[in-house]
Amino acid sequence: MFGKKCLDKGLSIDALSIKGGQHVWIDHCEFSSSLTPKEVDGTDINFSDHKFPVDLEGENSKPEQKWTKDFYDGLLDVSETSRFVSISNSYFHDHWKACLCGGSNDKAESQPQGSQVRLTMYNNYFENIHSRQPLFRFGKAHIYSSYLKGADDESTGIEVRAESRVYVDNVYFESIRSDRTVGCWNSSSGLGEGKWTVENCVGESNSKNAGFTPPYEWTKTSASDSKNNLPSKAGIK
Repeated sequence: MFGKKCLDKGLSIDALSIKGGQHVWIDHCEFSSSLTPKEVDGTDINFSDHKFPVDLEGENSKPEQKWTKDFYDGLLDVSETSRFVSISNSYFHDHWKACLCGGSNDKAESQPQGSQVRLTMYNNYFENIHSRQPLFRFGKAHIYSSYLKGADDESTGIEVRAESRVYVDNVYFESIRSDRTVGCWNSSSGLGEGKWTVENCVGESNSKNAGFTPPYEWTKTSASDSKNNLPSKAGIK
């Protein structure tokens, strides 16, 4: 599946977007696009033939590079008042910006809605993803027993922005920039930074005390076991 821009209007379409859903469970699914924009038949799409508006504010990239990154929108976004959402045993791959959770900091109304988001992600395999594995704002999340393998050493992992709180345990990080596996590396204007707790991970950044522990019991798989087992188990099997 893929989320794609509407090229004539520059509109964003996610592969799957949950807005205000409650008690949602997504299990054994596969989400992907391509790191190079393509037609439905698999042929490459040419930048000069299929332009949409490109916002370069704050970007250190050329229009075509930015266009390539933004051609596909999110694979799976969770926002607004979504509560008690679980994403498990799923495979995310070959994409620039995978998951945005909790809403946008560009809209004032996102903050009170996004602060209600409660998300659990476990036993998931991210491969060949550049960023947003996921990016989180405002709400709370628990991410555990997963394998995140970036597209290259400049890929980023779990970003904790805009007053969100994220608890991360038993996650294996590979081919991800060493100082950006878990953390906040982009500030949100006028908002406090996010906080995160990291335990029993491989390749992780330092913890910054999320201030909460998930209010339930969970069965953990070690980070190393996740790396060894998830490539053959996550997704549609």
